[in-house]
Amino acid sequence: MEQMSKSGEDLTTVAKVSKETGISAGMIRKALKDANVKPDLVKAGCSYYSKGRLDNVVRKLKKA
Repeated sequence: MEQMSKSGEDLTTVAKVSKETGISAGMIRKALKDANVKPDLVKAGCSYYSKGRLDNVVRKLKKA
């Protein structure tokens, strides 16, 4: 199950966004940690973030 719905929002993992964008998962995780972004859902040890929240982080990484 790659995406779930939580109150109408799509949730995704760092690994999935990494594959879509070509940015390493480590860089995305570091940016999330630096921005103090917490996962919207943790299920079975996997952290799920809202798609919009991850998109903002990815946009900032692409600018840098």
